[in-house]
Amino acid sequence: MFKALYLILTSSAGSIVISKKRLQASQADHDYVGLCLKHGCRLQTLLKHPKPNGSVMYYLCLKGQNVDAFIRDLWAMSSQVVWTERINDGIKLIPSSPNEML
Repeated sequence: MFKALYLILTSSAGSIVISKKRLQASQADHDYVGLCLKHGCRLQTLLKHPKPNGSVMYYLCLKGQNVDAFIRDLWAMSSQVVWTERINDGIKLIPSSPNEML
């Protein structure tokens, strides 16, 4: 079931970004579309999953050349980037800080 959902929500090229908004930051909504426009990315999928502790997990599927800058801005907005995966080029990154994306 999960694999089928993954294939539906993910394209053959682009990037997957999974982020977590911390409890204190989860009250503020982030403008993901505005962030995409700023960095020339196209948002294909956005899923929001509230956690019992008050934090929120986000699954984003993006296309564009400037996804690294998008991720740096997520870090700057008090989001923890849990996972990034570039589809079609085999690069998989699990950053522990925004500096690893540079």
